[in-house]
Amino acid sequence: MATQLDHELAKLRQGDHLCPIHEKLEDQTASAVAFIAAGLHSGERCIYVANDSPFEELVPRFTALGVNVAEECDKGSLKILTKHDVYLREGKFDAQGMLDYLAECESSALADGYAGLRFQGEMTWALDANLEGDRLIEYEALLNEFLATHRAVIACHYLRSRFDSALLHDLLVTHPL
Repeated sequence: MATQLDHELAKLRQGDHLCPIHEKLEDQTASAVAFIAAGLHSGERCIYVANDSPFEELVPRFTALGVNVAEECDKGSLKILTKHDVYLREGKFDAQGMLDYLAECESSALADGYAGLRFQGEMTWALDANLEGDRLIEYEALLNEFLATHRAVIACHYLRSRFDSALLHDLLVTHPL
């Protein structure tokens, strides 16, 4: 049975940038998995950057949505990575390097016949990296510019309890969705 979230995720189009803010980790994980599952069903290459959600909790959630994680990973449709694989590749965050990485991922996805790229990140990595609020807002704004010319959908998931309310407000204002 499709939920309201499933209907909303099905409406997403390339160029969309959303900012779900969650009360609990399990809600964040469920939302992120649903976001990725919708992308897999739409023929997009999907990247899930897990920071808080343990891998062993992701697999049953994907399975419940009809996604065989091992099969999707073997095909190259799904990559489940960590903050160190993506955001902190050289030990620190580089906004332009991140945009270059996303462009490479999108180009590779299109070359491999996918409809585009679907990328989701659990954003508490920014706290671990001591990324100042202004730099985080700047990065989110750069993502909006990136999405204007790329075939991608991006979701940046935040846990309300981990971020200052003023920063969350600014993040919401920065994201179109």
